[in-house]
Amino acid sequence: KRFGPGASDDDFHTYMFAKENPKGVHFERWRHNNGCGKWFIAARDTVTLEVYGTYPAQTHEPPKQIRDAITAKRPGWTWRGFA
Repeated sequence: KRFGPGASDDDFHTYMFAKENPKGVHFERWRHNNGCGKWFIAARDTVTLEVYGTYPAQTHEPPKQIRDAITAKRPGWTWRGFA
């Protein structure tokens, strides 16, 4: 829920900083800031800090080799419910 100018400081603070942070595999958008400047997706596990791989941000789904690497470490994991 977004809060307007009349919101309390507590409501605005919660809106800005209290985020859900589920454990497990995440696909995060990154930018190679000090290099080529390109955006990419990093497949990363927030529990083990393992990076399974990266791929161009223009790609609509992770490459098969990244999906396979994740399922090898996390049996039962699926990409958006698809095996």
